[in-house]
Amino acid sequence: MIGLVNVPKNKAGLVYKKGFGGTTNRKVSLSNSVGYQADLLYEGIHYGLSKLIYDIKFIDPIIIGHNEIALVIAKDGKKINGDIPLGKIVECDNFQNARAFIEKGGEKGQQLGILTQGEYFINPQLFQVITKENALHFEYTPEWLNHIFVKHDEIALVISKHGTDINGSIGVGKIVECNNFQNPQEFIDNGGERGKQLHILKEGKYYINPLLFQVITHKNAMDNGLFPAMLKKYKIDKKMVGIVSVLVGSENDLNEISKVDKNLHNSYQNPQDFFDNGGYKGLQEEVITFGEYAINPWFAEIRQIAITKIPTGTVGVVVSHTGEEPEEGEIVGEEHRGIWSHPLKVGKHAINTETKTIRLIPTNEISLKWAEKKEKGSDNYDKDLDLIKLGTKDGYSLGLEVIQTIQIQEKDAPKLISQIAENEIGEVNQEKVQKKYPAIRNLINRKIQGQIEAYFTSTAQGYNAIEFRNNLDEIQNLALEMIRSELNKYGVEATGLSIIIKDFPKIIEENLRKMAEHKHNTLNVIQQTEIDTLIQMGKSKIDELGAMSQSNVKKITEMTDIELWEMRQESEIKGAKLYAELEVLKETAIIEAYGKENYLEMKRMEALAKVKFPEYSRMDMSEFLLTEFYSSKNTNCSLNNEEQVLEKIEKLLNNPKEKKNDEPLPQKNIEKVEFSVFTQDKIEKNKFNIDVWAYLSQQYNKVEEHIKRLSRENLVG
Repeated sequence: MIGLVNVPKNKAGLVYKKGFGGTTNRKVSLSNSVGYQADLLYEGIHYGLSKLIYDIKFIDPIIIGHNEIALVIAKDGKKINGDIPLGKIVECDNFQNARAFIEKGGEKGQQLGILTQGEYFINPQLFQVITKENALHFEYTPEWLNHIFVKHDEIALVISKHGTDINGSIGVGKIVECNNFQNPQEFIDNGGERGKQLHILKEGKYYINPLLFQVITHKNAMDNGLFPAMLKKYKIDKKMVGIVSVLVGSENDLNEISKVDKNLHNSYQNPQDFFDNGGYKGLQEEVITFGEYAINPWFAEIRQIAITKIPTGTVGVVVSHTGEEPEEGEIVGEEHRGIWSHPLKVGKHAINTETKTIRLIPTNEISLKWAEKKEKGSDNYDKDLDLIKLGTKDGYSLGLEVIQTIQIQEKDAPKLISQIAENEIGEVNQEKVQKKYPAIRNLINRKIQGQIEAYFTSTAQGYNAIEFRNNLDEIQNLALEMIRSELNKYGVEATGLSIIIKDFPKIIEENLRKMAEHKHNTLNVIQQTEIDTLIQMGKSKIDELGAMSQSNVKKITEMTDIELWEMRQESEIKGAKLYAELEVLKETAIIEAYGKENYLEMKRMEALAKVKFPEYSRMDMSEFLLTEFYSSKNTNCSLNNEEQVLEKIEKLLNNPKEKKNDEPLPQKNIEKVEFSVFTQDKIEKNKFNIDVWAYLSQQYNKVEEHIKRLSRENLVG
């Protein structure tokens, strides 16, 4: 059939009209003029294309791989209008519609638009396509036409070769909407600026026209004068914080530190928002913390420092060097310059130590000792506090050891810092936390030491040496009140004070010793006289009672059991009263000799109240009792079992006939046997027959020996 053309699959037909009819001055004809036609023939059958008039040439598609791009040069079109030597992008189906390109004002020359992965049928008479296969023909390296790939932990920088001049003081191209530089027309239309760009490429694949943009990746960083590490995401460790310095932009006219809330610019990852919110060049107040950050190294640099640690037992007072000037006072809120009213508590804090100083203040109790320096470590707070030398009113020198304890409460720490300047500032960002703090050293050296030493020096001058020692408690209490009042001015509590005299004059000690010996000897003489008198009185009474007892022995043997019991009952009561009188006389003498205080401390005198009954070997009833208890092998009764003893005695008294007069006594069992202690009421109740006079005589001799022994041992007087 005449004029029939069948375009095979995966081919396109380039139409050329032979020399019949009008001509055109374009590379392709839009109106069926002589020459190559703008429109291509696509797969299928086409009619009316007589071989006499048209030549049809089948062309292959242009194939762009998935990791590649292709550049396009238009051989025809309008002249490029503007400073950018690249043809603008027009709607032309990726250069596959030559007619649309011409009709919509496509410009002649290298194009902004590029081809990405795919197959394209492009009129070769209007467009020249540069791919990796023919790149060298156009003096391009094949790698230049690869897509841009950025790994997950990297960034890529972009330099625009064309665009408007940078307007302003930032010095880096502003960020404009352009689909990460993949839409070059938007970049131009939105006022993209020539030069280094604020915007960066993050993880992903990008198809960017290398004629407009130079992309610097981790791979080619060295070729562009950068270290590859600069194109890695910035990582902040858990133990660190990042101090940020912005490298571009205008400087603050007030010479203040830039402070823009990092939430407004995604922690410096969106530099355009930083500038739009009033950010300035230079050191920044806001820090970045643990994490990864994609930050443009042309925009800012980061320096890592250790996170601020406030150890247990301390607080961190913040001294801010930035912020609003306070209206009055040094202690301020967090928005002002000065000492913050609320210190940092125990824990980790992301603090910019370039704009703030953290001064650690211990909150635990601190003990300061004025003593011999050789007793202290070289790093002690009190290493310079020596024994205080005092001069008394009577011209003697004393050495005074002072122990002062202090404590700073958390709320008072800022007050201390405001009152005590530091010549040295302790670093709190070290792995090994310091144990001694300059503020405390300065407090001690500049305030506490001078006040305490001056107070005691002045006070001692108003006392004689002995008076000073005797009034030590009062002096200590008054000193503590004074010190509390003074230290309160600095926010410090004086929690305790102890003073001890170390170097008391030896001559005074010797005189006091001689006086004490003289008093002691005098008291011994007085005491011995009183004791001798007491002993003599006691012996006289005992002799009198003993004579009475002997004269009545005969009468006693002739008495009936009832009369004997009554007589002994009366004798026991009299004996008990006499013993009580002797005890009173004895105790009175000891108290007067020793003094009440010393007497109370004499524990040995308690032994006099625990007297045991004497041994017996002759009295009729006593022997009988002993015999009964010793010969009763089948009984559980014991002489130390008081209840059983009393029960047995009462039984014997009520049944005197149980005694067998002709029964011999078992002398071998009558040895050192002691009855348990019986009080007077038990004696009266049980009518216990006992030789009271012999007992009292024996016990009085023991008391006499005890008192004399105490006198010999200098315990009395």
